[in-house]
Amino acid sequence: MTSSRLALGRAGEDFVARYLESQGFVIETRNWVCQGGEIDLVAHRGTLRIFVEVRSVSTPFLKSALWTITARKQRLVARAAIRYLEKFPWENGDLRFDAAAVNFACSPPALEYVENAFVPDEAF
Repeated sequence: MTSSRLALGRAGEDFVARYLESQGFVIETRNWVCQGGEIDLVAHRGTLRIFVEVRSVSTPFLKSALWTITARKQRLVARAAIRYLEKFPWENGDLRFDAAAVNFACSPPALEYVENAFVPDEAF
C-alpha cells in the first residue's frame, strides 16, 4: 500500500474517531491487528462496544466507499473481533458492527456512518 493511501486511511480513522468521541464514545484501540484480520476502531459507550470498519475516498467520482466493505471483509472483521474479545472480554454488554465512509473530496469532508452495518456469520 502506498504511503498516500496509508495517510488517507489514517485521516479517515482520525475523522471517525473524533466523530465517535463527540457522540460520547471512548476509543479503546485503533488498527488492532491479529492473525487473519484487523479492526480499524474499537470503541465503547456505557454497555455498548462497537467494532468500526472505516473507508476513505479522496476523488469526486466515488461518492461512497461503503460498498467496498464486502462479505469477505465483514468475515475478516468478525474473526478479528472474536480474537479481540478473547483478549479483552466484554461481559454483560452489547456488541455492534458499524461502518463509516469519509469523503475527503468534499469540503468539509463528508461522513457516512452506518450503525449495525452488518451482522457477522460468526457466533457471538
